[in-house]
Amino acid sequence: MVRQAYPKIDNRTSYRTSDLRRFIVAGLLAKGADLNLHVEVRHNRGTNCGGEAVVGRDGRQGRFLRLWLPRPGRAETTDDPLLDLARTLEHEIDHALGLTHRDMLPFRALRPTWHVGLLIRAEEPKPRLTVEERVRARAEHARKMLEVHERKLLREERLVRKWAARVRYYVRKGTPK
Repeated sequence: MVRQAYPKIDNRTSYRTSDLRRFIVAGLLAKGADLNLHVEVRHNRGTNCGGEAVVGRDGRQGRFLRLWLPRPGRAETTDDPLLDLARTLEHEIDHALGLTHRDMLPFRALRPTWHVGLLIRAEEPKPRLTVEERVRARAEHARKMLEVHERKLLREERLVRKWAARVRYYVRKGTPK
């Protein structure tokens, strides 16, 4: 049985990686592209999506895409909020498949439908620790680090005794000049 390859997703955003993977895989399958791809997803400073891709050459697909997404709640779209991302992903997949801008439809003319029903949700924020919990965690870490360094100190003391004994041995034996 041949295992299906999946894209490697390098998620550097506050969106859920599982949602991004589902969205990217759906786009790759809709375009008929190979799933063996590295996709880096980052936040954009602005309010629109963007991207770049390694252009495929000689019938071989490019293996890297980078997508920029606006932070949650900052997207400026008049259509479906995911339409801009779907258009951007299709555009970058076309580059990976070897197409240049003159071979593609204009960006606003793209009408993908594969993204309908998919969601890209923001990660749930981690609960903030109380002051007492932070102090307790730091104290525990300090205890562990003390144990680590005490073990290192014991080892170093044993090594000093070992090498001091070896030096005494050679002094007693009389080292040649």
